[in-house]
Amino acid sequence: MRDYIALAAKIYAVPFKKKTRHFWGLGPLTPDEPDMRVEMKRPAFLMIESGSEGGAHLNRYTSTGEFVGDTWGFDIDYVKQQAEEEFGGYFSEWHEIPQDVDDPISYIVKNLDSFDDTYRVKLEAKGMPSAIGPGAAADVSSGFMSRPWNRNVKCAWNPDSQTLTLQADNPYDRNGTSLKEEFFDEIYACTETIRLENIHVISIEKLKPLQG
Repeated sequence: MRDYIALAAKIYAVPFKKKTRHFWGLGPLTPDEPDMRVEMKRPAFLMIESGSEGGAHLNRYTSTGEFVGDTWGFDIDYVKQQAEEEFGGYFSEWHEIPQDVDDPISYIVKNLDSFDDTYRVKLEAKGMPSAIGPGAAADVSSGFMSRPWNRNVKCAWNPDSQTLTLQADNPYDRNGTSLKEEFFDEIYACTETIRLENIHVISIEKLKPLQG
């Protein structure tokens, strides 16, 4: 029986630039010294460990269980926030590993696919100029073709309410934040008049398994 809490979350591979980079080794101490650091591999899942002595560790691992960096924090909430800042919300819900599992890493590697959930998110963008609304719906739909982690994408212009709506399924967006930012990026490519605060989450439905 383990004497610490272990939580795990699966990271989803999306082609965005990493916000935080981790290295093995030390960097140069002076401008003349060579940089001997080696960047760690991209992680596939996260694990939080927190014991009775206090504090918590956010550990990163590859899909085979190779360790690729950690961050210490004051408590579980602190390191969860670190994960949100570093990975932008592109990971699953946190799953508690049963206390009778003595080797959480092997357990997570073996059961990583079971961490998948799917969320159907519906958003609404207000303040779109009516002259470009219909065209924006087509452009946004086309733009999301390069974002294949979103499935069943539907974008439509409503002339009565002068709003642009987007619905998509993806395996990580528990609060709609990530899809909201993607929706904004695609709309902004059509018109620079839109603001992020004009986009609102209408509904979030948890689905399982992935539909479509």
